[in-house]
Amino acid sequence: MALAADFRVASESGNAGGSRDILGIIPDCGGTARLTRLLSPAWAKELIMTGDMIAARRAYEIGLIHRIFPDVQLEEQTNAFLAKLLQRPSLALGLAKRAIDWGVGLDKMTHMEIEALAQSLLITAKDFSETLQKGFATLLKK
Repeated sequence: MALAADFRVASESGNAGGSRDILGIIPDCGGTARLTRLLSPAWAKELIMTGDMIAARRAYEIGLIHRIFPDVQLEEQTNAFLAKLLQRPSLALGLAKRAIDWGVGLDKMTHMEIEALAQSLLITAKDFSETLQKGFATLLKK
């Protein structure tokens, strides 16, 4: 399930991995595809075929986990990260996510066409002027 998330966070004492192969099944619903694209075929094979759990620090080092926090700060830091995302324009975040997801595996020019289409949707949105003003105000405060 974590592989379907845009961001994965863990505490320093956490672990990551799974053991479906022990049950005689493989990760489904995109599990093998997501893990392969996130890491590499070699890492995907090792994690899936061994079913081993790996320490959060190692999962962070290989790119399986996006952020790692001290155990006592996990909830606080995760909430701070989410609060930051919630302050951003939701339409722009959604279209950025789509452009990134759809562009994986495409050639650069096609990916840039997706960006251009997303950008044209954003700048023609009825609340774009207001969003732009809020963005500039935020930048000026920094």
